[in-house]
Amino acid sequence: MQIRCPSNYVILAADDFVGVTGYRIVAGGKVLASTSEYEKKVTLSDLEVNTNYTFMVEAGDASGNWSTSGPSVTVHTSMNQE
Repeated sequence: MQIRCPSNYVILAADDFVGVTGYRIVAGGKVLASTSEYEKKVTLSDLEVNTNYTFMVEAGDASGNWSTSGPSVTVHTSMNQE
């Protein structure tokens, strides 16, 4: 999973793809983005500049079950929003 946010790219790898029908990116308990199982890139917008975020990837299946222990990473958004 590749995440694009202001001036940052973050790549998080999932360990198990079996039965996955979608992914979502969560930060602070809020779902920021979701994708199908085929889309491995997301662009995040409306993030605050000069702020730390911890993003986690959750994988979902056809029954609506979502993982709660996906890979995570903490990033710091820059002051420049190009």
